[in-house]
Amino acid sequence: MFGGLTRDEVDEIRVILTDRIPYYNGLSDAAQKKFFSRLIRFIKSKRFIGKEGLKITPEILVMVGAAAIQLTFGLEKYVIAHFKVIMIFPGTFHFRLLNKDLKGGASPRGTLWLSWEAFQHGYEVPDDKRNLGLHEMAHALKLDVLKGGEFDKAFASYFDNWSDVSTEEFQKMKKGESSFLRKYGGTNRMEFFAVAVEHFFEAPEEFQKELPDIYNHLCVLLNQNPLNVRGDFELTTSYIKKANLKRRKFPLPEKILLRYEYADWHWTYSLTMVGIMYAIPMSVAMFEKTRVTYEEIGFLIAVAVTVGGILHYPILSKIKGGPFSFFPLYLILGCAPIVCTALLQLNYAFELPGLLVETHTVTKQSWVGGQVIYTLEDRKYDDHEEFRAYNRPSRMEVQEPYLKLRLFFKKGLLGYWIIESRELIRPPPEEKGSE
Repeated sequence: MFGGLTRDEVDEIRVILTDRIPYYNGLSDAAQKKFFSRLIRFIKSKRFIGKEGLKITPEILVMVGAAAIQLTFGLEKYVIAHFKVIMIFPGTFHFRLLNKDLKGGASPRGTLWLSWEAFQHGYEVPDDKRNLGLHEMAHALKLDVLKGGEFDKAFASYFDNWSDVSTEEFQKMKKGESSFLRKYGGTNRMEFFAVAVEHFFEAPEEFQKELPDIYNHLCVLLNQNPLNVRGDFELTTSYIKKANLKRRKFPLPEKILLRYEYADWHWTYSLTMVGIMYAIPMSVAMFEKTRVTYEEIGFLIAVAVTVGGILHYPILSKIKGGPFSFFPLYLILGCAPIVCTALLQLNYAFELPGLLVETHTVTKQSWVGGQVIYTLEDRKYDDHEEFRAYNRPSRMEVQEPYLKLRLFFKKGLLGYWIIESRELIRPPPEEKGSE
């Protein structure tokens, strides 16, 4: 049903929306087209199952889908992808696991249960602060963040902020104190959010008046404002600024900052890429030019990893999964190479007074790619080919025995000696003879 839509099917859907969904009627033509296209995608992404003899009709598909699209109309991701199956019962149904009768439910495994009778009542009385469709879709939206992988990042990032704003009211309700919100919202945090969503859409003026902070931050969380009836329920910057002029305890953000546990990318990933693609090759190149040992480089790496770990742990440890689980690789492949490269380049860029000259006997010569690579006595500087590489005009001269290699070093800012030049020395004939 609703595969490739015919003109009759399109007209049928629009009639249902117009007759049964007040939210849809409040939208401009352009916004209605957006709502329609989202609705079709939502319906096609779900498997609807009629229970206890209930037949799934176009009206059921459209209205159930419309509840989801109404809730998520301001969000970028609106399909609530973790939920694949929606089961519709004619009326109240018995849930054996809890051994109780229910009107609706949302399973963490991705199944939604709805009583069609109760669902319809939610739209037949649009201002009684009860709407089963919105209530259960709110549960599904939150569970989609906890269990899914294609949830809306802005919604996920801001949910804890909204919870902080509403904590005081929730605690009051949990103690049984009276509230503008329906008593059932004091059951737990999940029910509090679902009940708040019902009031948000069915009594926005009262909600904003009675609990302005909770209402306004719910606007931010869902990125829409039901009071903006002439502007497609858009949450405007002017509304946010006006609300903030009242200097409430919880000011509204003009933009949600994504929490890295929900974001697709993190700065540690970028720095690790810089480390692998730039810093490591550069470190190797700088190492070749610097009179520094593997032990000293190892010490620099250990210091970089330790200091980087101490500085970044308090930040990254607060992030669930993602960047924190990536933390060791970032320190080793990102932080350490970048720090070592920076130190070696700093050492190379600034010169201190001092000159070091070393002379070493050549014990072996190898012709490699147009260069002579000299092996020095005692395998000196075997790990620094840059010191031992020497361009020669012809292969004949490579065979010259009794060579010595003189190395000239300048002193860098950090005290490490840097190769400046090389000089080949051929001993005089008498020295050759004595050998």
